[in-house]
Amino acid sequence: MAKSDREQDLVVCLTALENKVVGVESLLAVLEEWLDTPTTSLVPLLRERGVLAEAQLDELSEKVAERLAASGLETASMWKTLPAPLSGSLLNPLEDLEADSTEPSDSDSTLDRTSALPAPIVGGKNDERFSIVSKYAEGGLGEVSIAQDQQLGRMVALKQIKTHVADDVAARARFLLEAQVTGRLEHPGVVPVYALGFDASGRPYYAMRFIEGESLQEVVRRFHDKFSVQNADRGDRILELRKLVGRIVDVCHTIDYAHSRGILHRDLKPANIMLGKYGETLVVDWGLAKVLSGTDQHQIVYQEIASTNEGLAPTVKGSTIGTPAYMSPEQAAGKTGDLSPQADIYSLGVTLYHVLTNRLPHEENSLSGVIQKIKQQACVTPREHSPWLPPPLESICLKAIAPNREDRYPSAASLAEDIQRWLADEPVAAHTPTFWEASLRWIRRRGK
Repeated sequence: MAKSDREQDLVVCLTALENKVVGVESLLAVLEEWLDTPTTSLVPLLRERGVLAEAQLDELSEKVAERLAASGLETASMWKTLPAPLSGSLLNPLEDLEADSTEPSDSDSTLDRTSALPAPIVGGKNDERFSIVSKYAEGGLGEVSIAQDQQLGRMVALKQIKTHVADDVAARARFLLEAQVTGRLEHPGVVPVYALGFDASGRPYYAMRFIEGESLQEVVRRFHDKFSVQNADRGDRILELRKLVGRIVDVCHTIDYAHSRGILHRDLKPANIMLGKYGETLVVDWGLAKVLSGTDQHQIVYQEIASTNEGLAPTVKGSTIGTPAYMSPEQAAGKTGDLSPQADIYSLGVTLYHVLTNRLPHEENSLSGVIQKIKQQACVTPREHSPWLPPPLESICLKAIAPNREDRYPSAASLAEDIQRWLADEPVAAHTPTFWEASLRWIRRRGK
């Protein structure tokens, strides 16, 4: 199937979403199948899956044909013909985009759906909304800059699709869907999305809150550098550890919320947890998310775009998706269609393991070696690395990374609860106290 035909099909799909004749969940399911089979045409697929009726498809095709005629079939121009309210449609919560909702909501009734796109974010015009100040970070698909929001006078993080994948239809679809998933998670632990649009060349971007802080990975490294010395103060070490473990509780609550919304993160790790200057704990980078809907599982599809470093870097290789050292055994085995919230719970457990030891359960120099160890279920316990760790905390960690998902915590909330019980010096579900541990707890309570 020709590239221009696939792009035209994608515009049909997005136009359907913009006009509220298709729901987000239905769209994700069809996009997964379509992007995974390059020879398949999207329009017949929409009809075959019962997502759109023949009359709806005819009307949408006419609208897209008019746009394509106006843009001269050029890729960048074609994308620029999509109206500005599309960004609002993509970012609405799921319940506002149900498949049977064919009429615009009250909040949308005043929008001019033929209005111009958001102001360009590149160039030298005074009416730009977002003006890039400096580059900040980059990943496999996008690059993030610090930008000035000219309308509201604030600094934002601006994510743009990378130039070398900007005209790839699958990459563009993934980028837009990543923005949509992030935007619909309204929780203090998720970075809010402010806007989605297209730049002067027709390439998509989205603006988010700029986080002033550092990653959990950096904080953990500093903690272990400080307290790895032989004469480190035990009281200070436990106090700082309790603060870090409290951050894991925050992450658990965020992930539990995402699971309640039918979304798996699939790439949880300290590098994707940001700690703000004022106590904020935020889970970032939802680019590998998987959307679940009841018994149907709709994967956000992407190609092997990310550059892959051996060992710990994110990878999209075949059906093995995520960062190898933090993957659950089922995720490492490539069973993407069989993933459940327990896959994220395993990654939370590995993150806790990293906090406790500054190490990983499965340490290898190669990606294949890490995956093999995960599949073999070989793991060094946290106290083998750090004997000073409290045994109940080790037990919590090991339960979260149990090889069989049935043996892990049933939810991220239950993992958070067990950690909170340890923080409160209460018995935890994952650990059977020894006589001496129970005696010490009794003495501590008598002394209060």
